[in-house]
Amino acid sequence: MNNKELFKRVDNNKRINMIQDFLLPETYLNKVLKMHQQTTWHLPYNWDTFKDPELYDWCELVADTEVLPDYVEERIQLSPVSTAQVNTTRSLREYKKDFQISDSDLSNILFNSFGRHKDTLAKNYPSAGGLYPIIAVLIVLDKNKTPFLKHEGSYVYDSRENELLLLKKFTEEDINKFHKCVDMPWEVPDIAMAYAMDIKRATTKYKFRGYRHALIEVGLMAQSFRNSLWDMNNFGECCWSGFSDNALTHLLGLSPRLAPVALLQWFGEKE
Repeated sequence: MNNKELFKRVDNNKRINMIQDFLLPETYLNKVLKMHQQTTWHLPYNWDTFKDPELYDWCELVADTEVLPDYVEERIQLSPVSTAQVNTTRSLREYKKDFQISDSDLSNILFNSFGRHKDTLAKNYPSAGGLYPIIAVLIVLDKNKTPFLKHEGSYVYDSRENELLLLKKFTEEDINKFHKCVDMPWEVPDIAMAYAMDIKRATTKYKFRGYRHALIEVGLMAQSFRNSLWDMNNFGECCWSGFSDNALTHLLGLSPRLAPVALLQWFGEKE
């Protein structure tokens, strides 16, 4: 990128921020931020919330069932299909400890998941108003997993340029802090995607409805990433929300107030 293009991008960002501040009053933004904070967790959890025996009974009854109406006017049986036609798999819990991912494989996975069409600039998943308020962040806790990267740290994926932008280098202390603010009951690979919400971008046009759109988009992105990993045959993933929201977001180099992490998605090579 030459200096002329860089200055143009900076000027555009200033103009975007000025218009956004006019369209999104501070009082309205504060309402959304207050609502968001009611959804956050802080480790350690209040495990008493999960100790009710009736809760476990209910979960056992509900797991892997459908939400269906109590009353219907008619049932129509569709043509029989083979369950082998359903190309799905469960979340992956066991990964190879010493796997590595190449530059070309990671590039294909990220671009197929979050890249833009060369003509329309649309991505592989829909976004309300074409706003794309969710930031895809690659987390690398062990650079041996990605030998083409020089540093452990957090990297923002630029879908237009198909580039990784180093957001924050991780020290050994940062990695220890990461493990303290993410609660995992089993061993996971040292690489993950994080999905952070630009709350101002999400709510400027659609207000509170935009917050809902953004959460939907997180799910769509995670599924798009999952599909790209399945295409690699030997890779899998696991979505996770068991983390201290504000602490993790800050650790990645993002603003807990304006760009909170909504979801983690571990990924790696199958055992």
